[in-house]
Amino acid sequence: MKIIRTKTEIGKSLQSAVKKLEENTKVGKVGWFENAKYDSGVRVAKIAAIQDRGLSEKNIPKRPMLEPTVAREQQNWKRIFLMETRKLLKDEIGISHILERLVNRAAGDVKKTISQIIEPPLKPATIRARTRKYKDKKITDTLSKPLIETGILLSTVTGIVIEESSD
Repeated sequence: MKIIRTKTEIGKSLQSAVKKLEENTKVGKVGWFENAKYDSGVRVAKIAAIQDRGLSEKNIPKRPMLEPTVAREQQNWKRIFLMETRKLLKDEIGISHILERLVNRAAGDVKKTISQIIEPPLKPATIRARTRKYKDKKITDTLSKPLIETGILLSTVTGIVIEESSD
């Protein structure tokens, strides 16, 4: 007696998806990249790192934006990944699509975290310094809110998909 194995459509789809995952050379990254700079030329990533972790020698408090986002959203990101993987199994989308969706969602989630940070509050001297820059010298909510004085930190959070380096 001879046993002949045949693959079902589901088996073929699964094998194809696994092969795509194994051959994938792309990675998704979220953050502030080389081209994001303030008018002064300072990289936004540097300022984001200082704000995120704090800098005690300059008396800058921590205003965490990355870890809280991951803690709050990682289950949602997993759910999205699983939903998109089902489409991958049906050969409706590719790996790049999944990564693009995830990095765009994650970048949006980091922006949401940044926009919600109000603690620790800015020091009165910081608010006065910001106010001096404006003609009417009025203190507004924007001038007293941490992390959004110019909007550059918020607007330059980006999600990208790139080829993984072999370094």
